[in-house]
Amino acid sequence: MKIYGKLKAALNDIKHWEYADSETGDAFTQRISRRIGNAIGAAPRCGSPDIDEIIQKGITVFEQPYGTQLSPDIAIVILDTSLKIKNKTGWIPENSITIEVKRSATGKVLWNSGFPTQNRIYILNTKTKFNSGTTMVLGSDLVDEIHEQTVGEIRNELKELKKEKQNIGNFKLVHLRPMYSESAPKCYWLSHKDRKEREKRVIKHLRKQINIGRL
Repeated sequence: MKIYGKLKAALNDIKHWEYADSETGDAFTQRISRRIGNAIGAAPRCGSPDIDEIIQKGITVFEQPYGTQLSPDIAIVILDTSLKIKNKTGWIPENSITIEVKRSATGKVLWNSGFPTQNRIYILNTKTKFNSGTTMVLGSDLVDEIHEQTVGEIRNELKELKKEKQNIGNFKLVHLRPMYSESAPKCYWLSHKDRKEREKRVIKHLRKQINIGRL
């Protein structure tokens, strides 16, 4: 069975997972990365690779590839040739499959400062009074180029503001970042009228990225 078929089967399995009250968000993310790793016959790596480390050609699953505080949660890295790591962030190739995992007991997602990215897969596991389960959506079904441009402008404005207001008496401004939350109704992901079509677009994205990586 080719890599595409194995990963497709893994994602189709994951979208049938129920919400477990006793499971943490980190544990759910680990369960996803292990399911994907099992699909391709390789245990996922946790954390970012070391500077000057050589990642061999082929397909490798990374969990928290940029650390615990930065997106994505999972990266399926597809390489035609070996890759030498030069930076702790920004090293993931464009043809990789990146996944962000969201878990909510209310059906409404808190994005914190991690605004959605068009080419990323988002997996939501949620439980409410009305429904429960897991679904997935491509970032392009959540945001468009105008949204991303606006967020980029906000980031630039906050950087300038931080420079201007960095020193406040004996205190120093360390962090200044936006926080994003959904304005859509609760359960919107699970009850969305195009839920099945959205999930199909995730699979099409999977095929596209794998074809780029020639696996």
